[in-house]
Amino acid sequence: MKSNIAGLTEERKKMNDADKAPTDGLDTYNELKNKADNTLERKNEADKTLESIKEQIGEVNCETLADNKDKIIRLNENIGTYKQSESKKDVAETESEKVNGRISKLIEEYRLTDDLIDNADTGPETVERAKAKMPKAEKKLAVPIIAMVLGVISVAAAFFADVTALYAVGLIAIAIGAVLVFVQNKTDKEDDFPEFIATKGFPKNTSKNDAIRLCPAIDEVRHLKNVKDAHAEEAFRQSEIIQELNSELKNVLNAVGWTPTSYDEDVRKLRTVSESVPKLIEAEKIVKETSENYLRAYSELNEYLTPYGSEEELKRIVAMKAERNKLDVKLNAFNEALKNSGVDLDEELPEIPEDLENEIGGLRTEIGKVQNEKSKILKDADTESLYTEKSSLEAELDEQIRRWGVLSLEQTIVDRACDEIYEDMQPAVIQTADRYLDMMTCGEYRMDSDPRTRDVAVKSSTEVKTGDQWSSGLAGQVGLSLKLAVAKELSKETLPIILDDVLLFFDSERKQGACKALAEVAEEMQIMLFTCDRETYDFMTEIGAKTIIMHR
Repeated sequence: MKSNIAGLTEERKKMNDADKAPTDGLDTYNELKNKADNTLERKNEADKTLESIKEQIGEVNCETLADNKDKIIRLNENIGTYKQSESKKDVAETESEKVNGRISKLIEEYRLTDDLIDNADTGPETVERAKAKMPKAEKKLAVPIIAMVLGVISVAAAFFADVTALYAVGLIAIAIGAVLVFVQNKTDKEDDFPEFIATKGFPKNTSKNDAIRLCPAIDEVRHLKNVKDAHAEEAFRQSEIIQELNSELKNVLNAVGWTPTSYDEDVRKLRTVSESVPKLIEAEKIVKETSENYLRAYSELNEYLTPYGSEEELKRIVAMKAERNKLDVKLNAFNEALKNSGVDLDEELPEIPEDLENEIGGLRTEIGKVQNEKSKILKDADTESLYTEKSSLEAELDEQIRRWGVLSLEQTIVDRACDEIYEDMQPAVIQTADRYLDMMTCGEYRMDSDPRTRDVAVKSSTEVKTGDQWSSGLAGQVGLSLKLAVAKELSKETLPIILDDVLLFFDSERKQGACKALAEVAEEMQIMLFTCDRETYDFMTEIGAKTIIMHR
């Protein structure tokens, strides 16, 4: 034993470097190391975020974007105006082309000239004059006829009387009558339409039928030209709007250093980049802060490691100190045992007496007997059964522990999900449940929720009741109201609700109110209520619910 103590003491002397180890071991180092690693991780995340924003923005001068922010906002607001102007311009140009085609067709069909279109008078007077027939001049034939009749009579009398002079007078009278008829025909008024139509801007040789046919065509051409001019004016006006917006966009793009592509794409890109500038500034600020924190944390870590030279040396001396502590424990145990035995470490250990050896031999014999008895016990059938049962119970315990771990994890996940759902949906659920409870209690009670404690209470006109103050009927009404509200608010799709005798323990008044509430909910989602209560069936029938009686 003295040699063991001496060996341990000599080995301990070789561990003098352990005195350099910090009193708290690696605790401070690990704390500083974790802090430095965490700051490095946050710095890397900030660097990635900054690079992502820079990649999204591209090579853009943020100051330039900030200077043109108002213009970018205006350009973005006018995306709809730009598209509308493009559409109106296209429509105007298309309609102008259609009208121009119609004009060309009319000009070709009626052989119209620009002079005729510009100068011809197609008014009502021209058309009416072309359609009117010229009246014949009134002929005065009485004198010529009388003269000719007298001449014929004189010639006839001269023939029978054989009077030459009378014959000559008759011929002269006939000749005078014929001359008068001829002169009358020559003096009839002629139609002056060619002179008239020429004064209206038409060629003199234009016939009445041509004038009648040309006037509507000329009027239509003139109208179509006005329509064409209106479309051209609209196209020009929309082009000016487009040109103005494109010019303003071009100025911004030139300032930013981008090549134009399309108005919509360029403006949306400018808006996205402009909105990302504050994010970029914030990201740069975070990068700066995290970099400073990283440098500070690693500076503290390096400063802590300086007395030890390196991380490996610190871990070595800490491990050495731990090993030396173990040796100290052993040495103390040896010393304590020797001290209790009364042995002087400075003296030689006494020889073991022979009778003590015999006693030790006897004890060993007894130990052997005990071990034999133990072996017999272990071979016993009951002991074997107990060991088997023990193994089975241990296996079952392990299974239950694993199941507890799974259920504990599931409970944690469910609790977190419930917390999130509660925060998001609680106000809407309480509001809907309040409406249902109001109907069920005929306005006597309303829902009252405290978001800080998540407790649900009900209030009347005079008091507020917490859950432990509710009667069984009121508790049933509150529970049903909350269930209906949860089903309504948490379902993205309209799902059916199945209820089995939920109103069985309500009194008549509460049943009637609950039936009315269920009827309102049924307008929004399908409800199937199973009941063996005749009163509930009658109430549901009264409010118009579809009822089915089922028999065994």
